[in-house]
Amino acid sequence: MEDLLQHLLLLAGDKFLLIERQVFNEVLVRNKTFREVARSLGQNASRQEFIFSRACEKLIRIIDDANGKLRDYEKLARELNDLKAAQHTMKEKMSLRDKLSPEQKKILDMSVDATELSARVKSICSRNGIRSVADLVVFTRSDLCKLRNCGETSAEEMESFLKKHKLFWGMQV
Repeated sequence: MEDLLQHLLLLAGDKFLLIERQVFNEVLVRNKTFREVARSLGQNASRQEFIFSRACEKLIRIIDDANGKLRDYEKLARELNDLKAAQHTMKEKMSLRDKLSPEQKKILDMSVDATELSARVKSICSRNGIRSVADLVVFTRSDLCKLRNCGETSAEEMESFLKKHKLFWGMQV
């Protein structure tokens, strides 16, 4: 109990008055009654109870504040881990992209509208936010077939286009 109290008081810094620290120590560590504390500190028992009560309220606010900071810290730690994962993914994408030929890179950067794909496929891509070939290759064939108005024929056309340019479904570029 003494160690816990010491840690909590350290956490509180200078937010506690000396008398509050003394009352905490006497009541919580030495297990004295308020009457005994009053005799040792030279004040009446009701005053010691009031000081103890006020110090407890402060301590609760300090602990609540620390819990809030801990939650914020945990949230920041999760966000940092997410950023690290995103950075790792970007490095992987960059290394994969570095392995591609200049022609493949050019095709990936090409707008879907600038390809030889049919108007139907271009329309499917446009409606689903697929602007470039790089946006298209991240899909799997089965995910692409789930898009509205995209059937096997459209998927086959897109797959044929990708194969022609030595690209494939599920590329992370």
